[in-house]
Amino acid sequence: MRQIELIRVRRDGKAVHGTIRAPRWAWDCNQFPSLENADYIIPTGTYEVRLTYSPRFKKYLPLLINVPGRTGIRIHTGSKPEHSKGCILVGAIGKRLIEQHIESNTKNNVKSFITIKDVIGDKNDLPWQHEALPPAPQMPQLALPARAPGSLPHRCGRADRL
Repeated sequence: MRQIELIRVRRDGKAVHGTIRAPRWAWDCNQFPSLENADYIIPTGTYEVRLTYSPRFKKYLPLLINVPGRTGIRIHTGSKPEHSKGCILVGAIGKRLIEQHIESNTKNNVKSFITIKDVIGDKNDLPWQHEALPPAPQMPQLALPARAPGSLPHRCGRADRL
């Protein structure tokens, strides 16, 4: 089954940060960040996702089906936990890629699913309620090539495109 995964990786106050991973076949970029509001977070599990019209946003957005005790849980753009009351927030590119995945599956009569997992344990509650999360991984520092004093940075590695 081709499905989308949301892996919750850390909590920062009210913000729950995660990574959405998509099937490699669907897009060139197969993972991007997500954000949730810890006060309204939905349980881990696998949910069907459909592209439906949202009267609130006045456009088609992905909707999670059969979330226990909740309705109207969508995937939409947002940059702060306050932008969500249970919805999964992504950037504009992430939202469009998820929509394309659902549209492609619908054309092929295949249901779309999202699996939500926590980084620690497999309980239906948040792992940080029981034990401390490991520190976030550090990104490696990239060594930038030296430039001549007064020169401009190159775009796409070509000086003639400035």
